[in-house]
Amino acid sequence: MRIHSMSFPLVVIIGLGIAGFSACSVCPAAGNPSTSTPASSPIPSTPTPSLPKTVARLHWFGVSSILYKGSKTIYFDPINISGPVPKADIVLLSHAHGDHIDLESLEKIVTVNTIVIISPNVNTIYDVIQDHIKVNAIVLDEGETTDIGGISVKAIPAYDATAHPRSSKGMGYLVSVDGELIYFAGGTSYHPEMAKITSDVTIYPLYDPEDAVQVARNLPTRVMILVHCFPDQIMLFQQKFGEFIGSVAILGLQLESYNP
Repeated sequence: MRIHSMSFPLVVIIGLGIAGFSACSVCPAAGNPSTSTPASSPIPSTPTPSLPKTVARLHWFGVSSILYKGSKTIYFDPINISGPVPKADIVLLSHAHGDHIDLESLEKIVTVNTIVIISPNVNTIYDVIQDHIKVNAIVLDEGETTDIGGISVKAIPAYDATAHPRSSKGMGYLVSVDGELIYFAGGTSYHPEMAKITSDVTIYPLYDPEDAVQVARNLPTRVMILVHCFPDQIMLFQQKFGEFIGSVAILGLQLESYNP
């Protein structure tokens, strides 16, 4: 673990992305969801009432942008942030693709007291972002852990054979908060290390339905929440593969502006 504290001259920031950084574009089944402010949409059905407490504390802004509102306010890959959102205690950035990192959203949620945790993949673009939000970042590499006021965060490798090579050092995160474990997978496909990651809730990108099924069959988790897709694709996934895969509940979150 190291502290990112370097500052470099500003480069151009365009819209919701950052010039020179590509979006994730490897979703053959799910497509690449719009980065515009989401409209309200139907929520896919909830297959069981006995869900981890974490599920009710999550809000989805589209793509992989997630807010956890519990004893701490945690944002994962925040983009499309809209509504009267709470300020962040912790921000986790998995990788530097333009649909996972957004200066405008970070400016809405980050304060001088926010802890920002990034993967090595985010280092270069964070040199630009830091010049605006004035907050150093903690850089976590594979297997590294940090503790923030009783919240444990561990970096998990996130990679696939196309847009997210392991050498690029993107990460997922295993977060222990409020007595439960959240595994935010980042930009990845299934890999053998995942079978060792125990969690209550896994937040996973629906790049490829068959890949998501493999993850559900192999991860020791209670709930898989599908992201990086559209809500109707989650319902189609449930219709094809079921609302449970083994004992794992397959869920989607409602896509709409946040209201406290």
